[in-house]
Amino acid sequence: MDTVENKPVPGAAANDSVQQEVNTLRHILNAALVLLIIATGSVNLFVYKQVAGLGRQVDISEAQVRGAAGEFEQNFKPVANVLLQNLYVYAQRDLAFAQVLAKHQVAPAPAPAAAPAKPVAPPKK
Repeated sequence: MDTVENKPVPGAAANDSVQQEVNTLRHILNAALVLLIIATGSVNLFVYKQVAGLGRQVDISEAQVRGAAGEFEQNFKPVANVLLQNLYVYAQRDLAFAQVLAKHQVAPAPAPAAAPAKPVAPPKK
């Protein structure tokens, strides 16, 4: 049988070098992608914990605001309405003060809700 000699192909060394560089770049790209996934996961975890913490703070603040609003409705608002009614009554007597109220766009306080009127019995004959 004839023996076949493997003759080096011109440029084969260059092909091996290019293949080695491609493999190196592939490994670098894979490592960069893994690091990117890890960094993205870390950022997502951080943002999740921040949102969860803010949610707890909002719940606490919401309870405090509800309490303050209830206190305002029960304690301060009736007193402020009485004050506004008194200012409006005074403005009816003093025109200069009425101009001040008009300048600052102070409207009269709403009148307190009156109890429903009782039916009146017809007069007896």
